[in-house]
Formats: sequence, C-alpha cells, structure tokens
Amino acid sequence: MGQTCAAGFYPAFKVNMEAIGLTAPSNLFATQTSTLGVIGQLAGVVQTMGMKVTLRELVGAGTVVEKLSYLGALYGAYYLGGMIGSLWVAGDSFYTCKNGPAAAAQMHQAIFASGIAPFSPSMQLFLMNHPELFDLSSQQRKTYGMRARSGAGL
Repeated sequence: MGQTCAAGFYPAFKVNMEAIGLTAPSNLFATQTSTLGVIGQLAGVVQTMGMKVTLRELVGAGTVVEKLSYLGALYGAYYLGGMIGSLWVAGDSFYTCKNGPAAAAQMHQAIFASGIAPFSPSMQLFLMNHPELFDLSSQQRKTYGMRARSGAGL
C-alpha cells in the first residue's frame, strides 16, 4: 500500500471504502480530521435513531449526512462501520508508511481521544461481527457493500 501512502490519507481511505463496496466522497473525507468529524456526526445520529435507520431517513436529521443522501436505503450503521474500518486501515497504512509503526499507534489513540469512541454497545457488537472492515485478507470484504444495501446482518 505504499502508493496510497505516498498519495495521502484520502486515497488510502477511498481505496479501502471501495474494497468493501462503499463510496467515499472527497468533499467529506479529504483529511483525517474531516473524516473524524463525519464519523462523529453519523455515530451520534445512529445512536439516537437506532442501528436500522437508513441514510435516506437520516437526511431529515439535517446533518452532514445530507451529502450522503444519494446512498439512499443503505443502513447508517453499515456506512458508519465502513468509515470506521476505512479510517483505521487508511490511518495504519498512511501513518506507518510515513512515520513508522509508532505513528499508527498514536493515530489509534487520537481516534479514541477524538470522542468518536467508545461507541454504543450495539455499534461495538456490529464492529466485532464485521472483521472484514479491518482485516484486509478477509473474503467478506467484497460483499460488505452488498450486505449493507440489503440490510443483511443487522
């Protein structure tokens, strides 16, 4: 993944999102900071409205999610899980390549310090049930987006 590392955080994030079958608009995920902001907003709304709320339903919530409205019936929990996994994978790839393994550990600490973690118990269970978000060798990575659109596995 050295090539995505050299290109920056967003290319590494986008590559992982596409690998799990989701899209990542550059206007929302250009930097790690903006990505953390989107994750924090979506995590709050999903926690308030429930794991089975769709992105289409979240448009009425008046958040940054409006920019994701084209994803429609995709469950917010799946998209949130995809963002968290991609943040983790991209951060590891980018920071390890750029500054060594200790930098990736600092990035993990920054994620937790940002307030987006810990998540609700239901979101923690969701993340534990979808290791393909973090495991680059998982055979389930390619089908995650299809399951996200169908709502399977919630």
